[in-house]
Amino acid sequence: MEAWLRLATWWLVKSRTIFNFLIRDDSRRPSTNVLPHQYGWENAISAEQAYTDLLKSSWILEEIVLAKEADEDLSYNNLRRIIKEIVRSLDRDLGRRRGSTPDLQGFEDRVVLKQDLKLLESFQQTIEATENVPNAMDDPASAHRWMEIDQDNAGFDHERVKFRTFVNAQLGSRRDRSKSFSAPYMLLLWTSADESDLLISLCNHRGTVHLSRKMTAEDLENYEKTDDTMPLSLDFPSQDAEIMFLCLHDMSAFFALPIKFFTAMKDRDPLPGELAIYQAPISAYSDSSIRLSPGRKPAPSMVASKYSSCGLRIYESMPDRCWKTTRRLVVNSPPDSTEPRCISHWLPWSDVRVAVEGAKVTVNWSDCGQLEKKTDGKYGHHYSYIYRPEEPNRKITFEFKNDSEARKFR
Repeated sequence: MEAWLRLATWWLVKSRTIFNFLIRDDSRRPSTNVLPHQYGWENAISAEQAYTDLLKSSWILEEIVLAKEADEDLSYNNLRRIIKEIVRSLDRDLGRRRGSTPDLQGFEDRVVLKQDLKLLESFQQTIEATENVPNAMDDPASAHRWMEIDQDNAGFDHERVKFRTFVNAQLGSRRDRSKSFSAPYMLLLWTSADESDLLISLCNHRGTVHLSRKMTAEDLENYEKTDDTMPLSLDFPSQDAEIMFLCLHDMSAFFALPIKFFTAMKDRDPLPGELAIYQAPISAYSDSSIRLSPGRKPAPSMVASKYSSCGLRIYESMPDRCWKTTRRLVVNSPPDSTEPRCISHWLPWSDVRVAVEGAKVTVNWSDCGQLEKKTDGKYGHHYSYIYRPEEPNRKITFEFKNDSEARKFR
């Protein structure tokens, strides 16, 4: 029963997404009888088909779930929750579509048989066989967990969807690709409390496609070179993929958060010659270093949210002369922050004091910014900045996810 309810949710969410797209850009709406090849593989959608998808969801609920299942099967709390959400959503969406969309009045009697009525998507993408691809399933969790009416719900309590849409795609090797026309793939941008990066997923309602990975700055480079008439390359570990959004507005909305995040993360990437030696998510960061001047503002603190974490990285640079070895500690705010930021600290090679108390870590060290004031004996003063390793003037604090990660950091 849950599988049928997830399928009903899929058609409901897809119908809403397509309707919202058509409301934003009604001038590009194709007619009822449009054939996919007449417009190109990104434009084969219509208000009539979106309404048909809404009817599919209603039919599954009435004719399969409620009509054929025993009463005792409806007693499970998770199934009752899904049913209530679908009923509430269908009541609102069906009433709104019939009353406010002139083109859909009398739709059931006029053109319903011209639409795709299949409950399972007619398109089935050819992809490489599992045995030929290492790590063929990029995400071990079930693909059906994404099928939620709540747009923010990712299926797990520690995850949050930031943007959800439907797209066409070509998967697999280029010689074996075929194009989709009815936007059968769900594309998601999401965050997780276990990660300090934005994540991207692509799945279908059959569960045969479920690809996930971290988003990178290279994705933005591909985005800048693409318009709504060209496919966007978003390759995953086990599959090459080309994505076609339904409109330019949809693509811009999908990349709005990544652009803001990666613009602030320029210092997070390794500099030339740097090697990453440590990386972990953290729950909190604060800088309580001694301030040299009263007018200097304290460094901002960072706190992880329920659905995303701060990030901690350490880079090491070791040139030909070992005495020039440096270490750089980088902290970034959660990817879904209102104002994302990234802070770097240069650490000395020695005399770094690390204190661990459970999952909390305090790091103390000295830099060359300790002010020394001397008198010249004639009412004058000399000022200089010196390095006192025995008197640390820098102090930062981290809160890790667990005690073992704190000990590993030390």
